[in-house]
Amino acid sequence: MSGQSNSPLEPFVERTEIGTCSYRFGYRCATTKQVLSIVTIPAKMVELALTESFSLTTKITPAGDVIPVLAGPDDVTIAPGAIWTATPVEQLVADAISAENLYLEEAGRAELNILRQRLEHAIGLVTEALRRPIDAKKAPS
Repeated sequence: MSGQSNSPLEPFVERTEIGTCSYRFGYRCATTKQVLSIVTIPAKMVELALTESFSLTTKITPAGDVIPVLAGPDDVTIAPGAIWTATPVEQLVADAISAENLYLEEAGRAELNILRQRLEHAIGLVTEALRRPIDAKKAPS
């Protein structure tokens, strides 16, 4: 068995931008592409239903790149093979403390001191890790 269906029907999903943004779900003839049945649902409803249990967070690599992580229920990573943009931590810091961002965020010395303390703590953690023997081939026990 080849695993492929020779069904004359195929399901489809399309996002439409006509009028109110929506998704069209339906079936069409596989050979002629003629639509046989269709249901249109507002995009907001579909997107809320699909993403209500997702969480977007970040992780940092040992080299200091920050990468987004999309996780579903039970912390299952969604789209682990997706191409995410990795941003070096120093670029994120530079962006955060730019004059324009500080103005827009209405940030002052208190916020900058908190950032400095957190970065100093992070440097301490890296320094501790560097003092430990590192064997990339052996998992910690």
